[in-house]
Amino acid sequence: KPISILGVTQDITERKLAEAALQKSEIRFASVFRVSPISMAITRLSDNCLLDVNEAWQVMTGFQKEEVLGHSILEFASWADPSERQKLLQQLKEHGQIQNFEFQLMHRSGEIRQLLMSADLIELAGEACMVSLALDITERKKTEEELHRSKERFHALVQNSADLIA
Repeated sequence: KPISILGVTQDITERKLAEAALQKSEIRFASVFRVSPISMAITRLSDNCLLDVNEAWQVMTGFQKEEVLGHSILEFASWADPSERQKLLQQLKEHGQIQNFEFQLMHRSGEIRQLLMSADLIELAGEACMVSLALDITERKKTEEELHRSKERFHALVQNSADLIA
């Protein structure tokens, strides 16, 4: 009896190349996320649940990764002005990303820190999330304020001097 064999083949080369490229991209992102000196966090938008934070985030907030993952960021990150968080989320929803958003955050110790944050919407496992990067600019702000006060003192000195200053 003759045997009939029917076969169907499909070229999956492009799919395999795309999967390999995606895997390389994920590895690069994970590496950058892990070693970045800039605070980074991934938060699920539906419940503000922290999905991942890097070491810089832990230093900036004073909280350890193990105690915050799976919990709402609102349990740990105290905004000095809670309306600022609402403003940030509104801008994020309207524009899909935020760049250089300044706000104040309370460190675990109670110290108020000035932050500069950028964020982008991403999708993870079918859920809307936010990846955020924040830089602590507290010392920079203090230096800027001191420079401003120094300029004002110098200006007042020059304006009120009886001597000719050139």
